[in-house]
Order: sequence, then C-alpha cells, then structure tokens
Amino acid sequence: MYAAESEQGRMSLNVFLLAVNVSGLPAISVPVHMAQDGLPVGVQLIGRYGDEATLLQIANRLKGALAWDKRVPPTWRLPVSAPDPQSAHS
Repeated sequence: MYAAESEQGRMSLNVFLLAVNVSGLPAISVPVHMAQDGLPVGVQLIGRYGDEATLLQIANRLKGALAWDKRVPPTWRLPVSAPDPQSAHS
C-alpha cells in the first residue's frame, strides 16, 4: 500500500509540502517514471525565491530527457450498459 492511500499516510506527506507552500518558493511537479500499475510517479522541484524561469528550464530539460511528452497513460473506461426498457415506462 502506498502512503497516500490511507488518510494517515496523506497527512504524513503534508509535512513535506507545508514549508514550501507557506514560503512562497516556486515549485513544480514533473512526472519521471511510470509505475507498474500505469500511474505516473513524479518529483517536486523547488526553486529559489523569484526564480521561476530557472525552475521551468530545469523542468523542461527533464521532460525532454525522459521523453515524457511521448508517453500516454492507460485510459480507464466504465462499462456502458443498455438502459432497462422496463424503467423507461415508469
């Protein structure tokens, strides 16, 4: 089980996000890997205050090096069932 799958796990991960959120530092999340279940795994990059340009350049280089923009995640579709003809007459 991943830490984020439980309420306690999600709360424990927030401790890492809180300092960045309140500091005003620029941050970006970049996908870097595809897990066995097909979901993306990412890394959060944190830049210097007021230096969004460098952070975006680094994220763009990482995206290019990993060719992430060429990957397509799996699509999930719910099965479509035909409407019940009996309920249409009610």
